[in-house]
Amino acid sequence: MEIDETAKILVVGHDNVFQTTLQERLQSHGFKRLTDFHTSAKAMICFDSTIDDREAKEKMLTRFATQHSIPILMGPMVPLSEGKNLQMCNYLFILDCP
Repeated sequence: MEIDETAKILVVGHDNVFQTTLQERLQSHGFKRLTDFHTSAKAMICFDSTIDDREAKEKMLTRFATQHSIPILMGPMVPLSEGKNLQMCNYLFILDCP
């Protein structure tokens, strides 16, 4: 699959095993997990659903939407499957077992 360099990818799921495996695979391809202290030419945001700070969540989502160096946002399905998150992505992958 060819993906444009400006594409935004949202990966959601219920199972941490899928997400951990995908994170490791993406890291092997040069993607770095984004933190406030680290920026990379290729970064991904791994959403932590235990964060209660609404302002921190909004900051993270704004960075995903506006920074071209952050093409991937991944995390649990429930908090990330809101309308505005879906609207800002070009691709949606749902990692879940039936």
